[in-house]
Amino acid sequence: MLKTGEIIGDKYHVESLLGKGGMGTVYLCREMKSLSFFAVKEIKKDKRFYSVEATMLKRLKHKSIPRLYDTFETSSCFYMVMDYIQGETLKERVLKGTLGQLEIMRILLDLADVLEYLHSQSPAIIYGDLKPNNVIIKPNGEIVLIDYGISRQYNSEDKKSEVYMGSLGYAAPEQ
Repeated sequence: MLKTGEIIGDKYHVESLLGKGGMGTVYLCREMKSLSFFAVKEIKKDKRFYSVEATMLKRLKHKSIPRLYDTFETSSCFYMVMDYIQGETLKERVLKGTLGQLEIMRILLDLADVLEYLHSQSPAIIYGDLKPNNVIIKPNGEIVLIDYGISRQYNSEDKKSEVYMGSLGYAAPEQ
């Protein structure tokens, strides 16, 4: 685990920990040259799909998907430098009890739009971890779907590639 103040990739200053999950740890980092903030995801190379997320994000262009700016690696970890999305998670907003019906409908339509975009890729991308913690609501009300760590490309002919993953309570019951 990185510590605040560390320099990684010879140019990113670790500001704070943003979150930790099953596929990696995300830090708020400041690029030392531009002073811009980024979310930097650290993934241990012993994880089965450690570079799949970066490969997918490189080709995706949608307002509700974080952009991937840079990748680098060390002997034990792979790093992805992405948009730092300011805002609060859908879970935080729900717990506050401040969501109105119109805002809920707009969030659902925006989520349907980004999922349709992922499914329209060739090959289609299966997101795989839709839950309130992975939806960030920006201050302007737009949503961003984060954490593509268990996403995968659909392959109808390779049954071995069908890996069932997700978060308990949110994954489809058949998984």
